[in-house]
Amino acid sequence: MKKLQLSIFIIFLVNIALIYAVDLMTLKLSPNKLLSGNGNPALILIGLEILAFLSLVISLFFIKSQQLEQLSKKKGIYIILIIIFMFCGYMAYAKATGIFMSLSERLEWGEYALLNIYTNTAFVNYYTLLMGVIICIVIKLLLMKFISVNKVGNKQR
Repeated sequence: MKKLQLSIFIIFLVNIALIYAVDLMTLKLSPNKLLSGNGNPALILIGLEILAFLSLVISLFFIKSQQLEQLSKKKGIYIILIIIFMFCGYMAYAKATGIFMSLSERLEWGEYALLNIYTNTAFVNYYTLLMGVIICIVIKLLLMKFISVNKVGNKQR
């Protein structure tokens, strides 16, 4: 069990490091400067981040039910998770809106692809990572409740 928790923690840190690296490789628009026509070097890191995120989601589903049962018994855990999810969603939306608004002032739509050297962090950021983790935890909690209800129903028959 300790190995699984340690591996989840390490995978989470790898996700954070990859998001930071994507952020470093994403150009910021500067006023009165030309736009870069270079390729998007962060695409490799985005691919690695997607793989790291998928491994995090898969490993979160292997957490023992006993630990999550304790979490699910706490009053208001779903409300807290929904509030955090909504906050992260708002922050991700605000970040993406800011990026696309600054781009739209300088570019015509269709001149650049949706995912380009300026918009990487609109999609790959800490907020979207946390939203994905919360969705995974909520799905796991709901599946546990569904399975426990079915087990109780089958025992009564």
